[in-house]
Amino acid sequence: MLAAVAVTMMVFTACGDDDDPTIEAESTSTTVAGPSTTTSQPPAPIIVRDFSFTGLEVKAGARVLVQNQGPSAHTFTAEDNRFDTGSIASGSNAQLTIPSIPGTYKIKCSIHPTRMTGELKVT
Repeated sequence: MLAAVAVTMMVFTACGDDDDPTIEAESTSTTVAGPSTTTSQPPAPIIVRDFSFTGLEVKAGARVLVQNQGPSAHTFTAEDNRFDTGSIASGSNAQLTIPSIPGTYKIKCSIHPTRMTGELKVT
């Protein structure tokens, strides 16, 4: 009989309410990226060479590389000074963030302002 009471006590103890806090399993989720439908390539660089600019059509807000392939220092500067690379030595590069507002911006080389001018088309 003593054995039956002991077994009964163990069953009730095991099934009874305990005061331990309930530990809930943490919810985890994993997101797997599928193949991209768009390619994110950097825009073509703006080239400064022979006292002229090329590559003057860029997306609004883009970060572009300005390459000076000419024999002397140049800048890539907005007429209204909205953006300016500062002096770029021959054979060097500078990075520039294009304005986020589409439009046509008059540009110049501030070292050669009467000889180097152009228009940057921002789409």
